[in-house]
Parts: sequence; structure tokens; C-alpha cells
Amino acid sequence: MKKTLSILTAFILLFELTYAAAPVECKASYVAGSMGISINTRGTLQVGDEALIFLCKGTQYKVPYEQIAQIEYSKKKKAFDQISLKLNPPGVLFRSYHEAQLEPQGAFLYVIIAVVVAVGALIIGLMQAGKHRYLNFVYKEDGKTGWATFKIKKDDFQKILLTLSSKSGLDIQEK
Repeated sequence: MKKTLSILTAFILLFELTYAAAPVECKASYVAGSMGISINTRGTLQVGDEALIFLCKGTQYKVPYEQIAQIEYSKKKKAFDQISLKLNPPGVLFRSYHEAQLEPQGAFLYVIIAVVVAVGALIIGLMQAGKHRYLNFVYKEDGKTGWATFKIKKDDFQKILLTLSSKSGLDIQEK
């Protein structure tokens, strides 16, 4: 009995040391921010020992933890749209208008197709809701404030959240 207990204890300690040494990473998409990365770029988000790292297309984007000022997460991307509007205000939009027939041929068929497409999009949207989380962080680099938002699968988000909180020393807020 003592031998089994000591082997089990040694195995648990060895597992903890191995797990602590391995970097925590998951698949993520860069959805907004000021990092100079194209929108919806897919890559790997890694919680390293000294920095949060985004690996994509053979390039590393590192943000050291001491530069990170704030970390938030949300179930909806829209929670962070206000930041993008403040940093990148919209410009003036010029549109042109033209005359169109009021009742084109087959208008009823177009309405039916539009309703079917809208209902299909709504069903797909409801099925996708809740499968992702959005991680947003604000950092200071060379006296400038930067920010980034990443989309992460819900299943991977919990391990990233716990590790990021302990490594950065910051409280992560839900928005």
C-alpha cells in the first residue's frame, strides 16, 4: 500500500513539473487591434514565461507581460468594437444613388429567396453562438497604447485564461 501511494505521489509531482514547463497554447484568430496583423488571421496564441505570443505565417508577435495594462474577455466581439472606433474613427462615406424599377420581374421570388437565406443564416448563427470567447488586452509599447482582440474556442479558453492570469499577475475582467 505504501509503495503504491509513493509511486502515485511521485507520478503526480512529475506530471505537475512537466505541465508547468510546457507552454500553454491554442488556436486563435486575430480579429481586431493595432498590432499590424491582417484581420481574421489564424495562428497560435501561446502563453509563454515572459510574454504573450501570437504565432502566424512564420512570424512571432510578442507582448511582454510587464507592458500589458489590462486584460478582458467577452462572449461577444461587439463588446470591444468601441475601442476600435475610438482608435480608428470612421471617415466620410460618399454614396451614389440610382433609379430602379419599383416592381422588377420576379420580385416575389426574390423575397422568398431572401427570407430562406435569412432564416438559414439565423439558424447557423444561433448554432455558432457561445462556441468562442474573445480575449482583449491593452498594452503600452514605446509610449504608445496598443490593443489586440483574439477569438479563441470556448474549450481552449479556460486553460489560457488561468495560465495568463497567473503569469501576468493581472486580474482578467469579463466584459
